[in-house]
Parts: sequence; structure tokens; C-alpha cells
Amino acid sequence: MAALPGYNSDKVSLWTETGTLLASGVLTNPVGWAEVPLPAPVHLEAGRIYRLAVYKADDLTFNR
Repeated sequence: MAALPGYNSDKVSLWTETGTLLASGVLTNPVGWAEVPLPAPVHLEAGRIYRLAVYKADDLTFNR
């Protein structure tokens, strides 16, 4: 994964199912869909569960 997607958010983070932070970034223009490029790609393994957390200063959204 070379970038993290976010929608109307300030920060996005990618976590393992067990709670290890793999990557995070701040969206510079948090209006609509945007992506945070990662400094180095993150390798995702097939069959594993990952969580993408999207943070907004006045809200917190958590999706599986």
C-alpha cells in the first residue's frame, strides 16, 4: 500500500488487527476524498485483517 485514503478527515492511520500501528499521515486538504502518500510502501498480507482509522478534529470514525 503506497497511500492511505481518507474522506473529509484530518488524519488516517493503518493498524493491524492486534493494534500495531503500521502507518499514519495527515491530510493537507481534508475536503472530500484524498490520499496521504506513505514514505515507504506498507506490505499487506492476504487473509489478514487491517483497520483504517480516520480522525476528524470533531469526530472519530473507525471502520473494519
